[in-house]
Amino acid sequence: MNRRNTLFALIALGAAARPLFSFAQAQDKVWRVGLVHVGNDHEPPSLKPLLEGMRGLGYEEGRNVRYDFRNVAEEVDAVEAARAFVGEAVDVIVAFDNEAVAAAQRVTATTPIVMVNVGNPVAAGFAQSLARPGANITGFAGRTEIPGKEMEILREIAPKAKRILLLFDSQERASITWRADSRIAAKKLGFTLVERDTSNVAGIRQAFARLKPGEVEAVVFASNGIRHRYMSVILPLAQAHKVLMIAGGRKDLVKQGVLFSYGYNYAKVGRATAGRYLDRVLKGIAPRDLPIEEITEYELTVNGGVAKRSGLTLPQSILVRADVIE
Repeated sequence: MNRRNTLFALIALGAAARPLFSFAQAQDKVWRVGLVHVGNDHEPPSLKPLLEGMRGLGYEEGRNVRYDFRNVAEEVDAVEAARAFVGEAVDVIVAFDNEAVAAAQRVTATTPIVMVNVGNPVAAGFAQSLARPGANITGFAGRTEIPGKEMEILREIAPKAKRILLLFDSQERASITWRADSRIAAKKLGFTLVERDTSNVAGIRQAFARLKPGEVEAVVFASNGIRHRYMSVILPLAQAHKVLMIAGGRKDLVKQGVLFSYGYNYAKVGRATAGRYLDRVLKGIAPRDLPIEEITEYELTVNGGVAKRSGLTLPQSILVRADVIE
């Protein structure tokens, strides 16, 4: 073999060897995944299904993947968690709510971020559009009309209700959109809104303290931050003021005295996130190339005992589509 042919042969051998070497590297790699959730009074219900979905795809904790889950109280704590993840060079950050995504976004524009239970990511400034996220963030997003849907359900269950306490947070970008949607829905359904702008426990307590007896019959929330962090604080306040409470997606609170919960099918979202987003990002697909998908499956859970004690009769339209507990 002459020198020229030998050179070509070596080049060809190298080209053939590189994919094998890369494959071996991929097989030996231990992926690092940072997961963060704001609202340490509960564990995100999508977490376990997501990890189960990853196991089904061949990711085994301690063998080829390492998870670092941080369940924190406030967005400022989520910022510190995200900063730690970036410092440890995780391969991807999984954020379970708007506050967690906002925290991660503040820390990094390069580490991939996968959203799980996020409302209105375009209004929140996480993406340019659902079809073209445009940056390092993608994942599943909830529908923007959730507050309106909750009011529709409330109207079915409590047809005589007139006035609703609406808690929103003017410092939260998505909350402004939800507030506008809530106003449209309230006008359509014949509700009068008593609006209170708050972002912390003190403000929530003050909002209830300012209520006159019988001023409102229910409370709803146009803020992801309030929904994820303060529901356990709000429930006893609502009960003390004899105000019906809607728990967003917190099915666990329905058993504790909330009238109803309307939210995502967290189990399906968690499992789907594993295959549709997390696995694909770990395999090298950039978040900007993965369109954000809207969550389409929702669950309605109603506390029949609370309804009965409040003098409400659940209509057939609710009974046929809700999980009713006593």
